[in-house]
Amino acid sequence: MFDVNTVLDTYGLFGVFIEITVIELANCYYQRDAVANPCPIVTSCYRRSKAIRRAVYVFVTQMVAAYASFFLARSFWKLGIHPIHSELLAAEHCSADLTIAITTGCLIEGGATFIGKAFDKYTSEYFEDTWTSSIVSCLFSGFLCALGINYTGMYANPLVAWACTFNCEGLTHVGHLLVYWLSPLIGWYLAEIALGDDDEDESDKKKD
Repeated sequence: MFDVNTVLDTYGLFGVFIEITVIELANCYYQRDAVANPCPIVTSCYRRSKAIRRAVYVFVTQMVAAYASFFLARSFWKLGIHPIHSELLAAEHCSADLTIAITTGCLIEGGATFIGKAFDKYTSEYFEDTWTSSIVSCLFSGFLCALGINYTGMYANPLVAWACTFNCEGLTHVGHLLVYWLSPLIGWYLAEIALGDDDEDESDKKKD
């Protein structure tokens, strides 16, 4: 994710679409039951009090992984594969990806989270084959990211946005929390209300 802007500058939006799609496909294969997005963990806490302890464990693990990925990215930049990697290593400051008003950014990030979850649910119900469903969802994620990357960075994942842009110039801490944390959480919560919770659906299937 730390190279997305480099890909955007070099290959354009189609390059971003390909990169995000490949990353999402890799996540489907390697992560499997791992949780890469804190939104479902946070929203599960209001439904089940026992989920709070697990949420804390998973959230801490996600935070550690997010920051570990930054140091891994720096190690990759040291290989000097692209000239801009040397510039990234030497840079003392970073710039926020938000290029629009905070309120508009909130609508985009929250809306993207809602739409992404809705599309995932639709594909899982429409396609019987799990891999076909995953591939279609990954393609849509790449498409969605390409649409919004020039406006907010289109993270739709608080931890990824936190690791990549928190404390960067051009956006206050409050603004970052509103756009990249509160909005996706609200979008995910509204999607669960409108579409139903996946965990509850699975438990109902087990009872049946």
